[in-house]
Amino acid sequence: MRAAAAGVYDRVYQGHGNWAFNVAHAAERGLAGVVARLQSLAQAEAWIAAGVPAILSYAWGEGELEGAPIPKSNGHLAVLVGFDRQGDPILHDPAAKTNEEVRRTYRRDQLEPLWLAHSGGTVYLIYPRGWPIPDP
Repeated sequence: MRAAAAGVYDRVYQGHGNWAFNVAHAAERGLAGVVARLQSLAQAEAWIAAGVPAILSYAWGEGELEGAPIPKSNGHLAVLVGFDRQGDPILHDPAAKTNEEVRRTYRRDQLEPLWLAHSGGTVYLIYPRGWPIPDP
């Protein structure tokens, strides 16, 4: 964990939030990856079906995201790992207080517009080199 934090530190920004640094660090570890903009969660479904989780950037205000582990955020990252039977997104949310609370299902009609409005659908997609990836 400390090695990863050191590997993605941006000395100019003086922080760890540089997307390009994070993807470059994954490449240094032998993975392939991109920062991409998706137009919808439907596009993310293809990546999930291919076995590639998507790291989403989103924000919300108080009362806008039911079940969130914190009341609001100006910018948040979580890992989209799947969808339930109703099509609602299942995420691993690092803001959870315990390991048991990390896995969360959010309402699609709440999360999708927050994600699209905050980051324009920005995601990290990181996967093993040579992994079969979906067509855009």
